[in-house]
Amino acid sequence: MKRSDWKESLCRIQLKKLTAKFYEDSFLEIVLKDVLHPGGLELTERLASLANIKENSTVLDIASGKGTSAIFLAKRFNCNVIGIDLSEALIRKATKLAQNEMIADQVFFKLGDAERLPFKTNSFDAIISECSLCLFPNKKSALKEMHRVLNDDGKLALSDVTLEDTDREFRNKLLFFSCIEGAVPLEVLDSYFKDTGFLEIDVIDSSEVIIDLYKSVKRRRASLRPILKILENSEGDINVRNLIEFARTAEQLIREGKLGYGVVVGKKQN
Repeated sequence: MKRSDWKESLCRIQLKKLTAKFYEDSFLEIVLKDVLHPGGLELTERLASLANIKENSTVLDIASGKGTSAIFLAKRFNCNVIGIDLSEALIRKATKLAQNEMIADQVFFKLGDAERLPFKTNSFDAIISECSLCLFPNKKSALKEMHRVLNDDGKLALSDVTLEDTDREFRNKLLFFSCIEGAVPLEVLDSYFKDTGFLEIDVIDSSEVIIDLYKSVKRRRASLRPILKILENSEGDINVRNLIEFARTAEQLIREGKLGYGVVVGKKQN
């Protein structure tokens, strides 16, 4: 491996670790409540229907976080779900939640990288990916891996933040919140699906869910102020000034119609 390639690989590993650590923070649960993605479980159920998940389906949940979506899918559709995530802390939390919910015989959580999935080819009937592709340094590698582990005629249903082309100044302001900094336009997601072998692709603009999420957080702004004050005086990983700057930038992008949310569904065919 060339020295430049080695450095790039190391930077990607460090970025993934920092991202995983960010999503471990309990502050996000306080701000976003129970589900760490726009649309909540209502959108999760919609994705499941688009992916044709049914009883006894074997499902992979990419970047499963604390396990809320995976457990919901197992209960709602009586299917078997494996959740994969880069965070050991979130894997432990999700496993405990599955045990508490008496669903651990149908839901299993595994530490792993979406760009190198630790599964054999043709392992899953369906894959769900919620607000996570934007976090991956190499999005096409992740999609190729998802395509590989799907069974023939299996479907990937993905929801993600979308961001129209913005200047470098805005991108720099969004570095704090990498899910938006790494977002791409909806038509680019469509092209990624095509480039990695998916067919029968459906693209759905679902920007209303991120607008609803923003309005919900804004309505609770007063109740969040004491929490921000505590964070400001603590030595934790959340930088309050960066958080406020991000909120202002995100609001501007939403008003300009540049920051949105999309659903893309693709099918694997032999």
